[in-house]
Amino acid sequence: MIAAWCFQCGLDYTDEVGECVECGVPTVAHPPGSLDDVAADGGAQVAYELHGWNANARAEVERELWKARLVHAWQGPTMIVREADEDAVDDIIGAIDERMATSASDAVEAEEGQVGFDLGMRNTALQEGVVARLGELGIGHELLGNGFLLVEAADEDTVGDVIESVQDSLGTSERFGDGVEGVDAHQVIESLFLAADALRRNPRDERSRRELIDAEALARRLPLPFGYDAAMWRSVLDRCGTLAGHVADTVATDEAVEQEAGLLRAMLHPYV
Repeated sequence: MIAAWCFQCGLDYTDEVGECVECGVPTVAHPPGSLDDVAADGGAQVAYELHGWNANARAEVERELWKARLVHAWQGPTMIVREADEDAVDDIIGAIDERMATSASDAVEAEEGQVGFDLGMRNTALQEGVVARLGELGIGHELLGNGFLLVEAADEDTVGDVIESVQDSLGTSERFGDGVEGVDAHQVIESLFLAADALRRNPRDERSRRELIDAEALARRLPLPFGYDAAMWRSVLDRCGTLAGHVADTVATDEAVEQEAGLLRAMLHPYV
């Protein structure tokens, strides 16, 4: 009997399945929402890029939004809500952030002979890299759902070196462009937002199509803009690329352009 769902991909499970086999997130006891639900009133939408939040943290967001009866939908780790609900969603996310940070501090203080490293509730790439390396070294550890890593005090220096090494490797692997002289990143982002906003209302607007393609090409040459983490900016570039591909493809339907333009607009809205 179906009694559990993945809130990200929508797969359904029997109640004894506690984790989605596709997404690796905890299952929930209610079916997920859909983009059609979010767009039902025709209002603007806002996207929250939660790629950096770990699976338990995203599941907590899902449960709290469901309890608050706030309409929302997920596309992988990206959560889409109605713009009218933005303040309420911000309050929920802020409360979860604060609660998990507090519980992390309590947990570290409760265990004698251990030390804690805050890897960041949202930094899944760092968490996965550090845990993998500690496993290779045979160093005992416990990663809490809020991103705190607990290790034996005797291993503190070694673990600190591991974290620094993984951070350095992630910084190298997430290099973006070298920049374009005279081009301001936030002007490019604003151009993307405006073009997407126009295309979601009129997918055949030729001027907006050209502006979208030009801005997408510039965005790929930018270094990581201030205010974005690497995972979030990579997601923006991927979404821009998808929309630019639809715009350049004469076979793409108006509906496909409208949908991708709406998602890109919602993703960029908090930053313009």
